[in-house]
Amino acid sequence: MNIGERIRVETPPAEEAFHSESHELSIADAIAFLRYYWPLVAATALGAIALAVVYVATAAPIYTSSAQLLIETAQQSAPTITMSESVVALDTPQIESEIALLSSEQIIRKAVDILDSASDSKAPAAANPAGTAASAPDKGGVIAAPQPPAQSSWLYRLIFGEPAKSTKEEKEARIRNQISQIQQGLDVRRMGLSYVLVLSYRSGDPVRAAAVVNALGDAYVRDKIDRRTEAARQSGIWLESRIEEIRHLMNEAALDVQAFKAKRDYSLTQRPETGENSGPLGLEGELGGGADAKAPNANKDQRGSFKPQTSPQEAPTLEELDSRALTYRKIYESYLQAYTDTVQRQSYPSTNARVIARGEVPTTKSGPRRTLALIGSAVLGSLMGFALALVHLNFDHTVRSGRQIWQNIKAPLLGDVDQIAALKHFSLQRLLGASVGIAPRSSSAHPIVEFKPSSHSATQLAEAALAVQEAAHVRGVNVVGFVDTGSGSTSATMCSNLALLNARAGKRTLLIETDPAMETVPSLPGATGYSLIDVINGGVDVEAAAIPSKFESNLYLLNIGNSADRRFWTTENVTAFRALREQFTRRYDTIFVHLPPIKSNHLTLTVDAVVIVTAKRVTTVSELLDATTLLRIAEKPVLGVIISGLA
Repeated sequence: MNIGERIRVETPPAEEAFHSESHELSIADAIAFLRYYWPLVAATALGAIALAVVYVATAAPIYTSSAQLLIETAQQSAPTITMSESVVALDTPQIESEIALLSSEQIIRKAVDILDSASDSKAPAAANPAGTAASAPDKGGVIAAPQPPAQSSWLYRLIFGEPAKSTKEEKEARIRNQISQIQQGLDVRRMGLSYVLVLSYRSGDPVRAAAVVNALGDAYVRDKIDRRTEAARQSGIWLESRIEEIRHLMNEAALDVQAFKAKRDYSLTQRPETGENSGPLGLEGELGGGADAKAPNANKDQRGSFKPQTSPQEAPTLEELDSRALTYRKIYESYLQAYTDTVQRQSYPSTNARVIARGEVPTTKSGPRRTLALIGSAVLGSLMGFALALVHLNFDHTVRSGRQIWQNIKAPLLGDVDQIAALKHFSLQRLLGASVGIAPRSSSAHPIVEFKPSSHSATQLAEAALAVQEAAHVRGVNVVGFVDTGSGSTSATMCSNLALLNARAGKRTLLIETDPAMETVPSLPGATGYSLIDVINGGVDVEAAAIPSKFESNLYLLNIGNSADRRFWTTENVTAFRALREQFTRRYDTIFVHLPPIKSNHLTLTVDAVVIVTAKRVTTVSELLDATTLLRIAEKPVLGVIISGLA
């Protein structure tokens, strides 16, 4: 029978049903995760908050000034009787285009020119200290500082000569630097669904912030006016050339009408006398039918017949010529009207954008935002702490939960005992974790259930004692061994406390210490000079060597003695100790035996079943598997595992 089959056979049906549930994460797992890793999360959050406090204390204050621009859909018309041009409603892409235009280099360059002009106009005031302070450059470098008063004085020019003027390249570089800095601090957004644009500028100087945002608004309006003026000027130039061309066409059409009329005689001639050769109406001479016709005709050929210059289909009629002349006149008049409107727009430039609220000098700081910085740092620090905890959990292969134990060795969890001392959570060992080999150890083996009966650890110990009793009853065993996967101190503390609780339950209990390196029995006062060695050698009876504990009359203690070492347990001594089992079970209800560490222990043959005690977050899963394998090979049933985090 292999180890896996033996484990399944030795597992009670109730435990198998209990642990065959889903292995999905539960609320208890999340609570356990938070309970263990909250010091790490708190430490990272406090570190982030400390950095935020340093930033808030050392960061330069920031001031924000805002102005508002309105883009009107109904443009104000010029003072004329003519109808103004129609302006359609602006849609979202057009508004976004205007926002991009406000942030463009073209508008910001004009704003820089406005600021430079304002700085130059205030240059004479820089000679006094107040003026010098007022014209100091912005911390962001938005406005260049005026020329120092010392360099502008006549004495400086007399001694050192005229100060060197900046070259064109230096001036362009300064302007581009200012444009870049303004773009970094500028924010343009739309107010809701209206046609109002809000300009905001952040600077370390409140005066500069207001000056920049106002200059941007003025530059935007000026750019709109300049573009309309330039468009009107270009339109006027084009209309002038077009009007001259249409005027020539209109004059040619009028001349064509006059020439056509001149070629036709519409007057009534004198009626001739009626004769033999006269026609019915007496118009022979006019029609050229008479031989004595005197009026010469230029269109007659040598035979005297008419010779038209064009065919009737190709020759224009008088109506066509009049219509053509009238059309050109109307076109000419419409172009004259358009030219009149263009001239009026040039003389009265207007735009559909205007500043409705100018930027004021801010009196309160807009940054850094202390509350937001502190809250944000706390949230980011906590998230970082959770991320580190998840990374540590992913690489943590130590024993920490009953679900993990059942998945690996198919053994039930009999108890999870942890210390709730507040100082433990802030200790270096807890923060560093067991992964680096630092584990809290007990400085005293005094029973917690006696000295701290109301503590959370005492409650957990009572639950573990009840689980051990139930598991022993199910197995039908009386001699229970406690073995540790480590040095043995964890199992010694656990064994002494569970023995005391078992005795208080009314059972006559014997606690035997077989590990010479431990002091489990002396930690419970009442021991005498006799030891387990004396009993094994046959010189002392069990009743004489086992002494009652002062904590509980039903608890008896039997120690191996400090003079022995682990080499004492030879095969002969182990056999002799097994021979005493009948005396133990006849005189005591339950015998708790604390065994040496499992790796150097063959005393497991002296007990009926074994309880494995592991140090929480210290014992690895592989160590637990090795210990379980050794016990299965020795055919010793494992009642379960107790996870101990006692310090």
